[in-house]
Amino acid sequence: MTSAQTFAVSASDTYPEDFRLLELTPELAAQLEALDTCTLHIAGRTTDTATLIDPQETTYSVHTAHTSNNLYLLTHAASSETNPLETLELRAKINQTLELQRTQPTVHARLREVLSWDTRGAYRGSEFDKADAGGRRVDDQALHAHVAVGPKALKRALEEVPAFRDTQGHWRTIDAGFCVELLRLLLATQVEHAWASCYDARLLHPALQADLGAPLPYEAVHAVLARFGRPIDGRPACYTIDRRRVARFLAEHIFLAENMRAWPAADFAQALAATMPPQLASDGGSDDGLDAWGFAHIPRSP
Repeated sequence: MTSAQTFAVSASDTYPEDFRLLELTPELAAQLEALDTCTLHIAGRTTDTATLIDPQETTYSVHTAHTSNNLYLLTHAASSETNPLETLELRAKINQTLELQRTQPTVHARLREVLSWDTRGAYRGSEFDKADAGGRRVDDQALHAHVAVGPKALKRALEEVPAFRDTQGHWRTIDAGFCVELLRLLLATQVEHAWASCYDARLLHPALQADLGAPLPYEAVHAVLARFGRPIDGRPACYTIDRRRVARFLAEHIFLAENMRAWPAADFAQALAATMPPQLASDGGSDDGLDAWGFAHIPRSP
C-alpha cells in the first residue's frame, strides 16, 4: 500500500493564464517523440480557419472544441523555509481544446491572389517596366503570412504559377504569353547552339538576352525552366524539358484565352497540337508526347 503524498496548492501570481490543450494525432505524437527538436507552425490569416503545419509539411485544420469538465493546469513550484511542503501552482482552468483534422490546403488560388498585389503586374519583359515604378510589392514575409502551407509546397506552387523573386527580394508572376514566348526562344536557342538536351539556365540567360536585345532577369529564365522542366540531380540550374508539363500549361492557356468555352475534344486536341513548339512534337517513339494523352484515339468531330 503506497502512502499518499501531500502538496500545497496555490494560485500563481499570473492566474488565470491563457493556455490551450492541443490534440495530437498518433503521427504527430510519434514525430514529437522521435525528434530532438520538433516545431509545429500555425499559419493563416486571422479570418481563416487556422492551419497547423508539422515538420513533414502535413497540414491540419484547427478547431476549438469545448469540454464538459474543467481541466486544471498545475505546475511544480520550489519549496521554501516557510512552506516545506512541495507546492503546486494553479496556472489555468481549461474548458476547451484544439482539435486537428487533416486537410489539403487550397494553395494556388490564395497564392495568385497575394502575388496579384504587386502593382507592376505580371512580368512581360523589361521594355514594359517603368524604371521608377513604385507601389506595393510581395516578399517572403507576405507569402508566409497569407499562404498557409509549408516551404516545400510553397516552392512547388510558385514554380507552377510561375513566379520569380527579383534582385530586391520581391516575388512577381510571369505573364502566360511571355512565358510561352520565352519557352519557344530557349528551345530555339538550344538548337541553334547545338547544346546537349540539358537546358542550363546559366548558359541560356546571356544567349536569350542577346536575342531579345533587352535586359532579362536570370531569375525569370530559371523560373520558366523550372515550370516546364525537371531538375537534373547534382547539376544546379540544369533541367530536361517535360512535354507533358508544356502541354498542360498550353492547354490551360488555351481554355482561358477562349473564355473556358466548351468545344469538341478532337478540335481542342488539334488546337493544342498546333501550339506545341516544333522541338517538342511527338517523335512517335516517345511516351510523353500528345499521343500519350490518348488524343490519337479521339474521333474527329463531324
